[in-house]
Amino acid sequence: LLLVRGPFGPHHEWLGDIVDAGEASDVDQGLLGQGFLARGEVRRRHKRSSESGRDFERALEIARSVGDRTLEGRALFGLANLSHGQARIEDSLALFHEALEVQRLAGDRGGEGTTLGLLGAISIWLSKLDDAQTYFEEALTCLREAGDGRFEGFVLVGLGALHFEHGESKKAREYVDQALVVLDEAGELRFTGEAMMYLTYLDWEARKLDSAARHISRALAI
Repeated sequence: LLLVRGPFGPHHEWLGDIVDAGEASDVDQGLLGQGFLARGEVRRRHKRSSESGRDFERALEIARSVGDRTLEGRALFGLANLSHGQARIEDSLALFHEALEVQRLAGDRGGEGTTLGLLGAISIWLSKLDDAQTYFEEALTCLREAGDGRFEGFVLVGLGALHFEHGESKKAREYVDQALVVLDEAGELRFTGEAMMYLTYLDWEARKLDSAARHISRALAI
């Protein structure tokens, strides 16, 4: 809950305490790996890249030592996402595909859907729109099976962005509107802000300036 909604400071402190206690005791190694994974994600969001990378690498090491495929896939995803944030696109793509392979072996449908969603978003950035469509459609299937509304909303926003790139404003709005319903139910604010930005673009294009101003105000507030 804290990772989604904040505040991040206490979350980071508690995770640090958990990881330190785990390393000093005989705690289950898989649980310790989850602690490193969670702390790595908090540090990634706070731009503490070196520390984040060390945490993800430690989670990956533990996952492989105990044969935990789900943890392995998610640690690889963390490293891929970190590389993407540092604009190391080739590295991130290789890690995302490695994560995807492991997640499929593990039967981790939620993790698989999240990875496919990020690959879709990167494909839009690389102007590979057909690839993006395929990734997003596969991601939706996985995420709906897993019941992950947060990233389902992210993927729906991505499909809206994809149709916006194609100049299909009506279809783009339909997907963004769907995303807002799903994100509201999931209580996810970060991706709601992205959805608001796309509604701003769409309203600006349609010369609905008052509506565009309301959407961008909400996005900024989030």
